[in-house]
Amino acid sequence: MSISEIKDKIKYKITDVDKINMNKSMTYYPSPVINTLTINSEKALILSLKIYDMSGKLIISVNNINKLITDIDLSTQTTGLYNILINTEKGQSCNKIVKQ
Repeated sequence: MSISEIKDKIKYKITDVDKINMNKSMTYYPSPVINTLTINSEKALILSLKIYDMSGKLIISVNNINKLITDIDLSTQTTGLYNILINTEKGQSCNKIVKQ
């Protein structure tokens, strides 16, 4: 296989610098979560969020948050790893959270 054929098969993904900075400006605690997850966004209002289990099933969806800090009740969720997608006024942040 030639180098040009290999280059054609490689997929490039450009990461938005603002998304990297957004992830750094978000804090999630406690870790692991027992009952309530607190999300603190230092730089942008949290507009909405979605939490997915590892199979991709939507578990929680909250809209119209419009705060810098919000609490999410995870007491009814099973122990495991979850993905959280947060929409802010300045972009999106995606992270993993652990429920104990």
